[in-house]
Amino acid sequence: MNKVLIDSHILLWLLQEPHKIGIRATASLIEADVVYVSQATILELTLKYKKGKLSFSPQEIITGISDLGAIQLALNNKHITGLVDLKSENKDPFDMLLMSQAKSEDIFFLTADTLILKSRPHYVMDARV
Repeated sequence: MNKVLIDSHILLWLLQEPHKIGIRATASLIEADVVYVSQATILELTLKYKKGKLSFSPQEIITGISDLGAIQLALNNKHITGLVDLKSENKDPFDMLLMSQAKSEDIFFLTADTLILKSRPHYVMDARV
């Protein structure tokens, strides 16, 4: 089964600017059996909305996830304890949680974050290609 977890900026690109996603990444999303959006992403974007840094309301984000046919991926203890073993220069707690979720669940993580891509874990895909 082919499963993909999308990063927060990829969710926003899918909702507003799908042309920013590369051809191979788009094909991976189309071919995926399941596309996930982490509940950590919903939290991150909600906090950005509350600070006035994002125009999408939390409800619009949740509706957008549903409209895309994506499934919310809940956080669990395995995702949290998996943070201990992550090797990345990226220290953003939301990015680290997403990486841990992808690794723990054995799913691909689609991102354009250069720090994550630089660390090159086997489960990370570049959204720009």
